[in-house]
Amino acid sequence: MAFTPTNEQRQAIYCSSGTLVSAAAGSGKTAVLVERVIDKICGENPIAADRLLVVTFTKAAAEEMRSRIEKRLSEEYLKNPDNQFLIEQRIKLRNAKICTIDSFCIDLIRENFDRLGINPDFSIADESVLSPLSQAAISKVINDAFEKGTQGFVALINGVSNDFDEGDLPKFIKTIYEFSQNMPFPKQWLIDLQTRSQTTQFLDFLTDTAFDFAYEKLNTYANNLYAAIEQLKCVGAVFDKYHPVLSQCADDLLIIARYCKEKNWNKVCELIRAFKSDGLSTPRGFADNPLVISAREIRNSAKAAVAELSVLFSADEQSLRKDYSESYVLINELISLTLEYMDIFESYRREKNVMTFSDTTHAALDLLCKNEDGKIVRTKFADEIVARFDEVLVDEFQDTND
Repeated sequence: MAFTPTNEQRQAIYCSSGTLVSAAAGSGKTAVLVERVIDKICGENPIAADRLLVVTFTKAAAEEMRSRIEKRLSEEYLKNPDNQFLIEQRIKLRNAKICTIDSFCIDLIRENFDRLGINPDFSIADESVLSPLSQAAISKVINDAFEKGTQGFVALINGVSNDFDEGDLPKFIKTIYEFSQNMPFPKQWLIDLQTRSQTTQFLDFLTDTAFDFAYEKLNTYANNLYAAIEQLKCVGAVFDKYHPVLSQCADDLLIIARYCKEKNWNKVCELIRAFKSDGLSTPRGFADNPLVISAREIRNSAKAAVAELSVLFSADEQSLRKDYSESYVLINELISLTLEYMDIFESYRREKNVMTFSDTTHAALDLLCKNEDGKIVRTKFADEIVARFDEVLVDEFQDTND
């Protein structure tokens, strides 16, 4: 083997079912994934290299992954030079689908453009193309709204503008639009959001969403901090300095997370405002140690996450409910404008025959699944795609030392 795995890493490499590996940067996640690929190709029930789908998040990661697998496969071949199957796999690996998520989606769309009604020679637009199209779309939306002059729009524009222009309205529309692009079905998500905004339970939905978001984020960073502490045990001088600070930070995050779970808005607001993490004192000679750098980055990311949450939990519950009772009509109007912007912006992109990476992701999703009354169901076409591969692996690549 290229490296000596720990017991936990062995479990991830040789697990017969799906597995999720979560660990700090530099801890060997990519090495584990490479060994899992080699085990699948060279193990007791070998699969062909071109029946693999390995998805990464950057082109550099995909290239690095392919290079590592090629190297390990060559090592296995040198051990068994007469193994005809290994000889074939070195050739088949060239056709293996080792690519970014974006690349996978784009290939899927080009192969099935007729199913989607998309021109197959589309290009991925950069900001120099998208920016003027976006500006033209937002201008049309706002100008049309001014002409209609509905009561809801007048109230909204009075809330976000001054005497000379529309103020922050374009920014709000674009922010909501961009957030919606993170959803599997963005348009339906906005429509559902608009429907719910007209009910008295919508604020509860918003606060519940905030609680869930905060709970997951706080728990994730707390667990990452505890993992960093474990990693530092082999660096005794640093462990003694870092352990109290990292442990206290993680403990505090979990306390706040507990109140998120209990849906105690005021307590979460209070503790987020009071959150503080002491400085880290690094012993001389250890500042460049990868484990020390990783621990510092995790702690700094945790602090940044709490700062982000402090914006979300900035007002007490009484103030929050009062503000919402006065603004839900504005929310409804804002979502309507965002939906119009979404349609117009998309039509402009189609005229130019360009797509964004979000467009390709959503188009691929349209091929693979559908939304049936709020339930996401896999399509028959998705079954055809799954049948192409014997093993699917996803790598969140951190760096070449991972």
